[in-house]
Amino acid sequence: LVTGVQTCALPIYLKHYWYLARLEKPLKRYLRWFYGQVREVYVPSRSVREALLADGLKDNFKFWPRGIDTERFAPSKRSKAWREKYGIGPDEIVVLHVSRLVREKRLDTLTGALQRIDLPYRGVIVGDGPDRAFAEAAVPKAVFTGFLSGEDLATAYASSDIFVFPSDSESFGNVTLEA
Repeated sequence: LVTGVQTCALPIYLKHYWYLARLEKPLKRYLRWFYGQVREVYVPSRSVREALLADGLKDNFKFWPRGIDTERFAPSKRSKAWREKYGIGPDEIVVLHVSRLVREKRLDTLTGALQRIDLPYRGVIVGDGPDRAFAEAAVPKAVFTGFLSGEDLATAYASSDIFVFPSDSESFGNVTLEA
């Protein structure tokens, strides 16, 4: 039993780490072998299944429907106190991003877009990772909360106005459902 197959995103990940690009063929060969040994591989969508089949994987896929707790992730969690805690003014638009802070989430696209907004706004970036320093340097006026979960994460979503998620490597991004 295996979940979370990312082989279809492998070429996208590797383009962000050029020094690993030469490993694409051996990695794909290994992943075909590995996933071929298990009884079931759970995939989030038909498009992911099709991409994996195109990569030569065995068709031992089972669909894993995804969802979120709509009582937890709800607009009713919006909080003036949360916005004040982070120094966000009442007239500022909150542009939120939630992810691991790594290259393949397209932090370059995110930070470039935030640098170009010409409105009273505050960027809020939830998450942590090896490329946090890059993002902090690129958008120094943004709020970086670090990793949030549970009610804290739900409050961050509800207290924001716009959600931005530029990643092109997700097989299924739960953050988009949560937002």
